[in-house]
Amino acid sequence: AKEHAEELSRLKSAFLTNMSHEIRTPLTSIIGFAQILGEEVGEEHSEFITLIEQSGKRLLETINSVLDLARLEANRMRIFPEPVDIAQKVKKAIALMVPLATKKDLELAVKIDTTNTTANLDQQGLDRILNNLIGNAIKFTDEGSINIGIRQDGDDVVVEIEDTGIGISEKFIPHLFDDFKQESNGANRSYEGSGMGLSITKKLVEIMS
Repeated sequence: AKEHAEELSRLKSAFLTNMSHEIRTPLTSIIGFAQILGEEVGEEHSEFITLIEQSGKRLLETINSVLDLARLEANRMRIFPEPVDIAQKVKKAIALMVPLATKKDLELAVKIDTTNTTANLDQQGLDRILNNLIGNAIKFTDEGSINIGIRQDGDDVVVEIEDTGIGISEKFIPHLFDDFKQESNGANRSYEGSGMGLSITKKLVEIMS
């Protein structure tokens, strides 16, 4: 039974990886041609081109998440730890998220309570973690603020993200890091998303210790 379960897990990871690659290649072309069309068409049609591009990018982000999850579950994601300035990474992540926060009229702030914000991490892994957590904070907050704090705790650098959003019900907390799980689900769910962000975040945190 154990061998059968492991084989099913391996086949699932292989399927997800292959399908992600198969979908990603034509999708990249669709996004690229949409960008070219956006430069060519008149203003009356530009809104449709923008929607194609935005939808394509959202789908590409989902596919990248599926691919990351498959690699993590199959222990095939390679990491390259090196000294990283976490404060600089947080500031860059915030800069990318400012348009999303501004669109919802949310305040996005960072507070650094230590002079040493360097830690041994994989840069891409940290980027993914920050994007997932800050992105979630913005997505589930309709008014107020998102505050990112950086502090030192012994030999560790601690990053804390706090928001004034809807929060999480106590009964859902045991499922917080489950693959493809969201508190709001079904056709009439309140928020978009694939339910992979926190699962990937937890696995990346563990793989980087």
